[in-house]
Amino acid sequence: MKPHSPSSTAPLGAYDEDLFDFHLRDANNATKPFFRIVMTSTSHDPFDANVDEGFTGDISQLYRNTVHYTDRCLGAFLDSAKTQPWYANSLIFVVADHGHSLPHNLPQYSAARHRIPFLVTGGALSPQLRGTQNNTYGSQADFPVTLLAQLGLPHSQYPWGRDLFSNAAPHQAFWTFNNGFGIADSTQEVVFDDNGKRVIELRDSSRTADAQRLLHTGKAELQLLLDRYMEFDQ
Repeated sequence: MKPHSPSSTAPLGAYDEDLFDFHLRDANNATKPFFRIVMTSTSHDPFDANVDEGFTGDISQLYRNTVHYTDRCLGAFLDSAKTQPWYANSLIFVVADHGHSLPHNLPQYSAARHRIPFLVTGGALSPQLRGTQNNTYGSQADFPVTLLAQLGLPHSQYPWGRDLFSNAAPHQAFWTFNNGFGIADSTQEVVFDDNGKRVIELRDSSRTADAQRLLHTGKAELQLLLDRYMEFDQ
């Protein structure tokens, strides 16, 4: 692997390894408890950062190249974090802000295109949760609600999200694309194209009742989003 030059500039911001190094140093000088957000950018479109992870070729390979770099930098950051005095009392969340069509050129509406990682680690994570998986459906909107709920803090100001660890409300993932939406839960997955007024993707064609339920819920969600958006311009 050929690292970038420390004096070079990434197209969209600091290189991920420099960004992580800065946050490690800064955290050691922070007043505790602290809350930090680190947003990487080296693996962002157009994937032309000056890093060499061994992938060369078309845009799909450039995507792999920068994502591999980000993944490597994240691993190094977590290894370094484990040696810091604040790690034992810290939770670290890793989540993407959106999915991507690459490297498999997935269509914009595809449910697979909108799958994102959501990882929880850190020294403060309960031992019984380490190495486990949770199959609950959710999205980024659920993150603040889940975090605040686990801390016993109010979260009514986040009406779009749900506590992923609570069974008091149904859990689902919702996404939009140009003139359409997708919605999925543990029973079914529905993608609706508003241009053609038709469902264009289903996980299970035999579960018609679940498909109709999610279709109705998705239309209601989209209408509510539009209403809220229109209110901002008034």
